[in-house]
Amino acid sequence: MEYFFSFLLVPTNCVLGVNIFQHTIKTVGNEWRDKLPFTVYSSLMLLVALACMMLVIACLFKDEHLPEAFRINILILIHLGLILLYWKKRYPLPTKGQ
Repeated sequence: MEYFFSFLLVPTNCVLGVNIFQHTIKTVGNEWRDKLPFTVYSSLMLLVALACMMLVIACLFKDEHLPEAFRINILILIHLGLILLYWKKRYPLPTKGQ
């Protein structure tokens, strides 16, 4: 029975992480979000879902897989941040004076 709830927890956490990320992108602004191509946006969503999934798996298997899972999760989040920084640098938001 505990495995049933464990397998329900992984997709639920992935959906929650993707929804939080979409809300964060919406708060950044429509101008910047509209410039994101669909491939970049969908790959960012996939990275967020993968990071959430790795975090849940790391919490479920607490024994020997925890350090590797946290390392992979941190690497995924670093890549996500670098992609967002690159995209924000490449397409800056217009200032209010322009």
